[in-house]
Amino acid sequence: MHRNAKMSYAEGSTYQAVDLPYGDSAFTMTVVLPKAGTSVETLAASLDASTWQSLISGLRTSEVDLYLPKVKMSWLRELIPDMKALGMNIPFTDGADFTRMSPRGRELYISLIRQKTFVDINEEGTEAAAVTATGISLTSAPVTVPMRVDRPFVFVIRERLSGTVLFMGKVVVVP
Repeated sequence: MHRNAKMSYAEGSTYQAVDLPYGDSAFTMTVVLPKAGTSVETLAASLDASTWQSLISGLRTSEVDLYLPKVKMSWLRELIPDMKALGMNIPFTDGADFTRMSPRGRELYISLIRQKTFVDINEEGTEAAAVTATGISLTSAPVTVPMRVDRPFVFVIRERLSGTVLFMGKVVVVP
């Protein structure tokens, strides 16, 4: 997919990032591409709260020549082993006590926790998300920033006003 337009863009020593708003701009998808010499694993590991806030606050309207691949992925995981690894064991045994939730609470236990996610990034979704922002610019020919997303990258879908991250993914090619 390709689009050349004004977009919210940021660049750091290890990444390029573009912010693509959805619909009325309440939600956005931020694509973070590691620069050559930086792995997607290193980039993802560096995205702590302060680094993320710095990246988001550094977004500025720029002319961007964006190439973005179509992505379709899903993820399914049974979470009981993860919960047990975090020290939550009793709710999954016959020692659980859910009497505050049910009169038969001593007969209940948690037998399944499953999380499934699905993401589909295509022309329709990107078209719906991509908008042209208007900003104050110098009176000169705009500099177009090329961004070719042709290697593993990170994306974040968030609610823009609160900054709440709803989904974060890492796209890599698996042979």
